[in-house]
Amino acid sequence: MISNEPRGGFVARMFPPPGRGGGPSAPSGSGRDWSAIPPASRRPCMLMLRRELLANDDDDPLDVLLKFTGNPDLVASIQRVQATAAFVQWIRVSAMDGEKPSAGTTEAVSLLLTGIDNDADEAAIETARGGQDADGCGLPHPDVVFDELRTEVRPCLATLCIAPQSPANPALKAACEALAQAFFEVLGVEGDKSEFERRRP
Repeated sequence: MISNEPRGGFVARMFPPPGRGGGPSAPSGSGRDWSAIPPASRRPCMLMLRRELLANDDDDPLDVLLKFTGNPDLVASIQRVQATAAFVQWIRVSAMDGEKPSAGTTEAVSLLLTGIDNDADEAAIETARGGQDADGCGLPHPDVVFDELRTEVRPCLATLCIAPQSPANPALKAACEALAQAFFEVLGVEGDKSEFERRRP
């Protein structure tokens, strides 16, 4: 595990790919620390994601292209789980066809766990534990990771990195937090963190 930090009213946890020694490496083409992406750049991303979430009223995955200057583009493929949780795949774009991404690789997956409905949170965790990434590969993380998330404080953003460079990708970290803030605000669980500091039984 890399982090277990409160971020603007929610806990953010990031897990590196298992079995990777020597710590995370920087993404190619960028030597900046992720904090170099200032809040002024993250806020428009959060507001755009919030609009997309509010406008999406079906069960199909919502794919949103995110751009951060000086970093690779990302697609967030957001799948609602029983309305109050979400499973997200983060795709690093490697080719564009006009305005649309045409190729990419999976950087990470995220879980957005609100604590509103324990069954929804559990279903999201199980989606990740038994799921596949966009390349058809199972997630490499051991069961202990998912067990930890079952007892984590809510609301919680949990990001499970797949690519070895993902933990050091500044765009990924900024995008994850922007989406979590937007998602939790839409569901009314963003704000006073103390109200949501509860653990699952």
